[in-house]
Amino acid sequence: MSKKIRPAYFAGQFYSADADDLQAEVSEYLNKADTALPANIKPKALLSPHAGYDFSGFVSAHSYKTLLNRQIDIVFLLGNSHAHLFEGIAVDDSDYWQTPLGEVPVDKEAMENIVSANERIFADASVHLGDHILEVQLPFLQVALPGDFKIVPIVFGNSNPGDHQILADILASNLGENDLIVASSDLSHYPEYMVANDVDRHTLKLVANRDVVSLENYFQEVMAQNIPNEETTMCGPDGVKTIMNLAKRFAWEGEILYYANSGDVPIGDKERVVGYGSVCFCQK
Repeated sequence: MSKKIRPAYFAGQFYSADADDLQAEVSEYLNKADTALPANIKPKALLSPHAGYDFSGFVSAHSYKTLLNRQIDIVFLLGNSHAHLFEGIAVDDSDYWQTPLGEVPVDKEAMENIVSANERIFADASVHLGDHILEVQLPFLQVALPGDFKIVPIVFGNSNPGDHQILADILASNLGENDLIVASSDLSHYPEYMVANDVDRHTLKLVANRDVVSLENYFQEVMAQNIPNEETTMCGPDGVKTIMNLAKRFAWEGEILYYANSGDVPIGDKERVVGYGSVCFCQK
């Protein structure tokens, strides 16, 4: 039987399609990031952005630097679909996801356990096609982690207030000691530079504090201000709320690792920016 492989759709667009160049690029970002953790502090969940590496790669590196020399068995990748409209939560049932650095296996047992736990969750590889939000996390995982690991890619469809709670409950019962959750999300789209700084830094404080209700209220307050060009405060809210819920449940401590926005890079436009944040929830 042939393997069912989800190809690297965005190699050559969001990151390099050449394996050597990609390895070097990610390694350089990781080397420059200053967020290595003491051995007795264990990363359990990360927030990482998902823009092109020229814009957000250095921010992502602060999240993934925490994984150096760690044994990770399964990485649950969470995000809100950017490419498809659907109800519920879709788990990819491919055998492998591919990047220029190689193939990463999907943990089929963990995938099936999640799908069977609630009728809102279903297996569907098709809604993961043509969506970059989880794919761009893989090269960082492949470079940062010292050993083999598997993934379970999960995307939320049309926003449903209860879906993040459903997934958090299921993950709480399925997480192994050496498992990790990554929530893929950018922050503000597309206010001017200083506004994004103010809005996003407060967003990250609420995320690190693990207070979902306050975060939801803050989003409503920001959008009610009719800030010029502010289209959204966070494009992966359900994945982020899921890890916040789990962090509060398991007493993982949140730490803001780094913030920047697209206006901070030489090719960026400070009049219209996208915000990027790195947060780690750690078990101490």
